[in-house]
Amino acid sequence: MELTKPIKIGNLNLKNRVVMAPVKTGYATSEGQVTEDLIQYYVNRAKGGVGLIVLESAYVDLSGKEIPRQLGIYDDSMVEGLRHLITPIQEDGSKVAVYINHAGRIANPMVTKLPLIAPSPIACPTIGVEPQGIPHEDIKKWQNTYVKAAVRAYEAGADALEIQFGHGYLIHQFFFTSY
Repeated sequence: MELTKPIKIGNLNLKNRVVMAPVKTGYATSEGQVTEDLIQYYVNRAKGGVGLIVLESAYVDLSGKEIPRQLGIYDDSMVEGLRHLITPIQEDGSKVAVYINHAGRIANPMVTKLPLIAPSPIACPTIGVEPQGIPHEDIKKWQNTYVKAAVRAYEAGADALEIQFGHGYLIHQFFFTSY
């Protein structure tokens, strides 16, 4: 199999089989907005010939943020900035996947200044902080939070979407209560 050969995945045509996995850059603003540094970082990768670029984790809610300058997708006001990020990457020939996430109990409470949330009040083994358990009746609200983030990614022009189901993040926490 040749890396430079085009490939079609569903309706997505990639110019080659080179995929850039998400990398936490810390180049967004503290509010999660796109910056010129962030745009340049990804445009440089597109100019290098990557077929698909998966953007770094974009938090779907203020309570799910991990690092101080993480990309956000938690509000409609984020769409225009994301469009300014996605468009030049696409103009350089790469497709773009937006990676939406909520860190759940492994979010950084020093950054969010909000209580941690998780499916159950089991402390994160890494930071040792006990989260608030999500009441059963609020699960739909959190599902809708992800849906709204996905719609924002679409409105910003994303070619694909990545949703994290592992690494101990919120959705994964629903599968394994020891996380």
